[in-house]
Amino acid sequence: MIDGGMKKSESILEIDNLSLSLPTGSDYVEILHGVTIDVKKGKILGILGESGSGKTVTMTAATGLLDQGYCDIHEGKAYFHGKDLLKQTGKTLAGIRGRQIGFVFQNAIDSMNPYKKVRAQLEEVFKLHNFNST
Repeated sequence: MIDGGMKKSESILEIDNLSLSLPTGSDYVEILHGVTIDVKKGKILGILGESGSGKTVTMTAATGLLDQGYCDIHEGKAYFHGKDLLKQTGKTLAGIRGRQIGFVFQNAIDSMNPYKKVRAQLEEVFKLHNFNST
């Protein structure tokens, strides 16, 4: 279980037992159930799965890109460097996204250039956000 602070293992991103529902007409349908992710310092996470398996919803919900007024996050926690992402304001989350957490969304062909090496594209992101990629 996540306690809200950094663990000795130095987890950077911890999503614990995340469950959420989205509205369908007058009811809600649970689309994520018990998702748990733990990313350690110095590691990169890639999430693979079929279309509709919850990859994008998991990360957009955890980082505030999914409107919490629209969805019902009824269980779970999401911490980034010990900060509860589910309780942060839009301005704080905007400062984290892009600069500290990045995404390559599901349609990678529109996000990644197939004629450039992945490393070069990732280095471009680091340069745009003033990070040293070496």
